[in-house]
Amino acid sequence: MNFILAYTDLKYPMILVWILFQSCTVVPEAEFYEVDGIVSIDAHQLTDHTGWSHVTQYSSVSLISTPDSSGYVEPLSFPFYIQNTGVYSLWILGNREYSGSDVHSSFLSILDDKDSQLYQTILKNDSTEPLKWNHYNYEDQPISIQIDRPGHYRINISALGPDRFRIHKIHLTLDNENPPQGVGLPTTSDPGIDPVLQKREERMELMPSWIFGPVYGGYSNNTDRSESKEILERSGISRDEVRDWEQAPDYGQYGISDLKKNIEIMANPRFITYEIPYASYDVGGFDYKEQPPLNEELLIRWAQFSAFNSVMHLFSKEIYDLHSEMSLLSNESYAHINELVHLRNRLFPYIYSEFYLARGTGKKPIRGNHEFPTQYLFGDSFLVAPIVERMENERFVHLPSGLWYDYEDGSRYEGGQSWLVDAPLFKIPLFVKAGSIIPYQNELNTKVIAHHDSLLIEIYGGSVGTFRLYEDDGLSTRYKQGEFSTTAFRYFERDDYATFTIGRVSREFEGQSSEKMLKLVFKYIQKPKSVSANEVELSEGNEIREWYYDSEKEQMILNWVQSNDTKTDIELLF
Repeated sequence: MNFILAYTDLKYPMILVWILFQSCTVVPEAEFYEVDGIVSIDAHQLTDHTGWSHVTQYSSVSLISTPDSSGYVEPLSFPFYIQNTGVYSLWILGNREYSGSDVHSSFLSILDDKDSQLYQTILKNDSTEPLKWNHYNYEDQPISIQIDRPGHYRINISALGPDRFRIHKIHLTLDNENPPQGVGLPTTSDPGIDPVLQKREERMELMPSWIFGPVYGGYSNNTDRSESKEILERSGISRDEVRDWEQAPDYGQYGISDLKKNIEIMANPRFITYEIPYASYDVGGFDYKEQPPLNEELLIRWAQFSAFNSVMHLFSKEIYDLHSEMSLLSNESYAHINELVHLRNRLFPYIYSEFYLARGTGKKPIRGNHEFPTQYLFGDSFLVAPIVERMENERFVHLPSGLWYDYEDGSRYEGGQSWLVDAPLFKIPLFVKAGSIIPYQNELNTKVIAHHDSLLIEIYGGSVGTFRLYEDDGLSTRYKQGEFSTTAFRYFERDDYATFTIGRVSREFEGQSSEKMLKLVFKYIQKPKSVSANEVELSEGNEIREWYYDSEKEQMILNWVQSNDTKTDIELLF
């Protein structure tokens, strides 16, 4: 009995000592580490890179090969320490500068601490576009390697031929559970810091609010800016409604003379440009190889795409003489450009709130899918599918799961499948997810403002949804010190009732109004039997605190005044 008691007394302390021993196991010293199944290495942080030099592209520093006269360059070596064994997928962020020669190859090998070669292949590195993540070898097979024991390993990359190869980052992920996006995760140079959490803690800086409205102009050429301004003025748009993009503090512009390719570069998570929140572009053709002259169709399709880009940059140009082609535009084209600019301005509360969300969570306002490269989500509510081919008036659109509405005519589409939709010249395929809550600027406002006394809010029936409205002074960076406000909205729906909640305003900033005039539009619902707010039944009519139903449009409208310090629950009984 005494022995048993003694053993029991020792059992738990022994377990505690074992746990402490395991948690205090010293990780061998290394330049880079695997952390929770991830190895992330910035190439420019390597201490030894003979034959490679630093180069900057899109505010990102890479290493680029500098081959000698024979085309040879010293291998670039990425050392790291693996703690968790298993199958690791390898991703490389890079591209190459094509020299015109057919002789070009880049080789990859993975070695252990005894210099035993575990894997070797020729890379598929034929991209001459902006930096892009590659996961495949020359046989189009995904690159992966079995790691059977903890230890030191290294990846060697060498190049042959006159082409210069650019390497920005290496990314290894266990069982491919965390494939990279954009510029990738922070470097895993500390074995105790989770790169995923570190990435989430990064914060981008919001630019002045007007950046999210329409801007015009191109480069620093005064002719470019005056010509694009003239197109806007002919469209009936005043100078107060748009700003010159040259006044924007330091945001990126890329130039690929191909509408389709520009959309892919903007929305594809495998491109580095995916994480440039204020990226702009140059107007190009439908096909960069042909570079056809600018015409009405091309200009309209570019304007449609730009209206739902991170920056609505109108008619920047490098190749084309816009002024000589302006006679090609019809009055209907000018009217359509006017509609796009005004829609962009009215959507400002939605767009600005989505960019605030991107700053706080890292969630991108524009999110594409490499399987459907010419369509993308614009925030949580919109799916945009621009027309990218000449003379195209219809296209296939793949809608995510759920119910979706055509933004223009309200046609209903079930998600989880692809649909062939009409897209005549003056229509961009645009869809809204059921349950969406979309705030609009007052129709009387012709330029963007960052805080609002009056809003139109559309609530799309058929599902549930939330939205958080963000506001600040629109000019300063005092939002970093907490000088901003947010308002939460929530929509919930069942067969016999629906509720819409307006939360109290959180935080405050200088110049903020104490209440808002709201026009609430509940779209695609049946006529309610009764409507109440905070359990008080409301009358039918079109005055404040009254509602009316438009049977033709299947929507109910409620005019409401909301105080900042009040929470309101609106209930619709069907």
